[in-house]
Amino acid sequence: MIVIWLALALAQDPEDFREDIGGGAVVNWTTLTLEVSNSAQGRGVGATRKVVEASARNGLGDQVQSAVAGVRVASELDVNELLRDPALSERVESRSARWAVGATHYYASGRIEVIAELDLLDVLKPYNEHVQHTRPQVVREPELTGVVIDARGIGAAPVWAPVILAPNERVLWDGGLWHDVAVSTAPVFWLSDPAHPAIVRVGQDPLIVRAEESGDGTLVLEYMDAVRFRTALEGSDILRSGAIAIIVGP
Repeated sequence: MIVIWLALALAQDPEDFREDIGGGAVVNWTTLTLEVSNSAQGRGVGATRKVVEASARNGLGDQVQSAVAGVRVASELDVNELLRDPALSERVESRSARWAVGATHYYASGRIEVIAELDLLDVLKPYNEHVQHTRPQVVREPELTGVVIDARGIGAAPVWAPVILAPNERVLWDGGLWHDVAVSTAPVFWLSDPAHPAIVRVGQDPLIVRAEESGDGTLVLEYMDAVRFRTALEGSDILRSGAIAIIVGP
């Protein structure tokens, strides 16, 4: 199956899965980047390109801080809640200021648009570390290389670290990572199409399962797929290594 998806990726150019969260902000859940745009219009003799561009940049920092606060982290948890947590607030807030200009667009009308980008992995490293798991000395090493969860058609809303459940509400995976990868890896990544080139991150032989229901930060697998998931991966090294792709969309 993965070979077919990779072949499709060569023939198409699927878009990243992007979510408009308002206020000129978009979360790219494939690259795990927050993008915030602001623009300014040049008017009058003194409105040089340099002046207009500076005007467009002005206030971007505040926009980024406001937008990142609404990024969903887990069930009933967003960045705003992390900013209220004494154990995490200082580190998360300082990282939220590490945005950079990703692109600048110049229009014939004189309008200039500046797009700021913020690396969500960097922002949420403190959270990853907070919920990390110590890797045991001995873990199962199945031949599988990752997991693909098909969550299309169920209205799944992306979050940083979703919880994967069986139909009986048994937790199959809690969204946590091993401690040695928590600072360099996101728990999951989201795709709008299984033909997206980023699918290679789950390796050549992933377990492919179907979600039948979604909730606030949760995905419920179909019964037989939940059995397959638990049988193949419970106690394995894969789940907490960040090799999980979730396909969403109509």
